[in-house]
Amino acid sequence: MGSCFVRFLMETESEFRSATTPFENVGMLRVTHHEGGVRQFGPPTPEFIRSVVGKARDRDMLCRHLITHPDEVAKFVKDRRFAELADLVDYINDGIDAAYAMTDPYHFRQLCKGVAEFYLRGWGSLNAAKLRQAQDRDDANASKDKS
Repeated sequence: MGSCFVRFLMETESEFRSATTPFENVGMLRVTHHEGGVRQFGPPTPEFIRSVVGKARDRDMLCRHLITHPDEVAKFVKDRRFAELADLVDYINDGIDAAYAMTDPYHFRQLCKGVAEFYLRGWGSLNAAKLRQAQDRDDANASKDKS
């Protein structure tokens, strides 16, 4: 099960040798992953795992915060933080996980109310692909200004 989780998070390729007991090949796992742009063999380092999981968690927490505080979306537009806005649009288009309704009904209601308010304020017209293009354009202009 742990190898499936690692495979899912880091798109790794795993090779197992046949084992006689369920825990025998835990130490024999050969994992291939990319760390710092270089292909690495062996188990991923804790820093690499934290960087992958941390980015997803940070994205999720930011999107939840913006959904429950819709006034801050305008600040992100003003500050030209288009990458975060594109993540927010993708998060809203993916829909809120229905599992929240069972595990945390209050939080689920707050998110649904926030998504409704997001659309009522007119932010539903945002396009994630165009926001990413705008972010790339801003990054290119910033790199030109530095050089």
